[in-house]
Amino acid sequence: MKHNSKTSVVERHKGKNSDKPSLPAQARQHAPAAIGELVRIIENTKSDAARLAAINILFDRGLGKPPKPLDIAIKDRVKPARPPSKEQLERRVANYEQLILEAFTPRTAKAEGET
Repeated sequence: MKHNSKTSVVERHKGKNSDKPSLPAQARQHAPAAIGELVRIIENTKSDAARLAAINILFDRGLGKPPKPLDIAIKDRVKPARPPSKEQLERRVANYEQLILEAFTPRTAKAEGET
């Protein structure tokens, strides 16, 4: 294959392997045989460890791997805020009472800037 400056790297490396299917395509092609082998191991092997490994592989591929739990360290947790003091609560109540009174007090025309 002759290389010139305009030939891309991909084109230069296609050569011999361009007629081979990709690895995922090969895996799909051999999947039925692989599953059959896993089933054969599950049904015929006397080793519990081998059967369990085959079952896990079959389930992981067929049903998907179970989600991993989040590993959050206790030291990273946010501590809850302290409850407000009695004085802080009393100020908040007074502020809310003032807001409620202002919201429900009728306004006069002069107070609203009308003449």
